[in-house]
Amino acid sequence: MKSNTTLLIARDRSLYFFPYCSTIDVWSGSELPVAAFKAQSLTQEEQSLWREKLKPYKLIVFLDYGFEAEMGLFAKKYATAKVVLFFWNRLVTDKLEMLDQARSQAAVDAIFSFDALEAEKYGLLHNSTFYSMDLPKKVLPIQQDLFFGAANHGRRERALKIKKTMEEQGLSVFFHMTESRGIEDNRYLPYIDYLEKVFESRGILEVMREGQTGITLRCQESIFLEKKLVTTNRKVKDYQFYRPENIFILGEDPLETLNEFMDIPLQPLAQGFKDFYDSEQWAQRFFTQDKADFQKYEYKYFE
Repeated sequence: MKSNTTLLIARDRSLYFFPYCSTIDVWSGSELPVAAFKAQSLTQEEQSLWREKLKPYKLIVFLDYGFEAEMGLFAKKYATAKVVLFFWNRLVTDKLEMLDQARSQAAVDAIFSFDALEAEKYGLLHNSTFYSMDLPKKVLPIQQDLFFGAANHGRRERALKIKKTMEEQGLSVFFHMTESRGIEDNRYLPYIDYLEKVFESRGILEVMREGQTGITLRCQESIFLEKKLVTTNRKVKDYQFYRPENIFILGEDPLETLNEFMDIPLQPLAQGFKDFYDSEQWAQRFFTQDKADFQKYEYKYFE
């Protein structure tokens, strides 16, 4: 069996689609002995063990959620891999502080953003968001038209108004919102249960956070799981996967055509889109990038 040469370090490897990634290894940040590293208390034997443990990897990617500069410094000390920080989220205040810390401490070899516009704004490199083709798909009886599942992040009132609007159009919406992000919230829906709701729905409802324009996990789910997407993100039209038969843009597309949109058959995307966003090709792009691929499969105006 071929061993993976890419290591992804997230806050929790049990979240999202991470358990289904077969072409990259995924660890939780807590698996790194950062506290011992800070205290310089690793023994010579422990240091040797970590060098051996990280030896197979050519690339180590830290997701911004849960990242500390010491994590990158630890990887750079004990691995021979290229070490990168990947901003998978919008660069708001806490993420900008993280960016400054990573830069000032030279904690990683390179810094990327999933959002081509934010990458340009902050002088970062760009790579797309990603998903996994290894995720098992189910065909379940449809229980509702749309599924909305997200953390609040200041959008509860807006999301509830949109839910009401959808219902006034005669559509059924399964609405699930947590107050905080991740497993700390007692209403947290494990991703496997979240996916059950997606499989039971004709489409996914996406309500973007204020000021957010980069494509999200909801877009990836709609592509890989072949579901309709109803979104507030007007920038989605600037991405090559956009098809008016597949994506309805709230505030731009006529609301009275929403039911017609839901009834139109989904237009299949070329396999190249799933290949492009799959974790395997995504990992390769941290080494080499072909601008033509981005222009063909991702942001139309990538430069």
